[in-house]
Amino acid sequence: MSPLFDGLDRTGEFSKVAQVAGLPEAKPYVERDFVEKEVIGLFDRLRNPMLHYLGTFGFAYADGEEVVQEAFFSLFQHLNRATPRENLPGWLFRVAHESTLPPPDKSANGIGVFDVAQRKVVRIIKGGSDPENFDISKDGTQLFISNEDDAAVSVVDIASGAVIKSARSVNIPRVLRLLQTENLSALLRRRPALLQS
Repeated sequence: MSPLFDGLDRTGEFSKVAQVAGLPEAKPYVERDFVEKEVIGLFDRLRNPMLHYLGTFGFAYADGEEVVQEAFFSLFQHLNRATPRENLPGWLFRVAHESTLPPPDKSANGIGVFDVAQRKVVRIIKGGSDPENFDISKDGTQLFISNEDDAAVSVVDIASGAVIKSARSVNIPRVLRLLQTENLSALLRRRPALLQS
């Protein structure tokens, strides 16, 4: 334990000191030896099932071993921060699974225009990073796109594909509903709290 906390019992007094100091509720101190034993026990129990799971994604044994070791290193860091211990096997499999995913392909960002007769995408309209939802203006000339990565709404001219306006939003679904009834400039004037340029 840190010399700063020597002399404090690990339950009551530390919580009292934290409360007086205005800190959030203190988490109990986690013994490093206990964490190491817990991680080693989970490693012994879950290493082979995790390697098998990674093998179903086509990972070679050596690559799978590296992913498993990284997952357990992440677990060790997680537990040393006295964070929740619910479903640690599931947590480990999720970390291993996420490390197998390729990086996101941002080149595919956009709204696809699909030609039904040709049965293919004929154009991609760009609007922002990771478009989640879109709507078309009543007159059919503008596209309103909510972009998750940017927490923004983009207004795009459909004919040219040019972004007319992009604004950060605190409530993208509400903004999209409002944009169905009025244009972005009117919305910005009437409800500036919804958007932050």
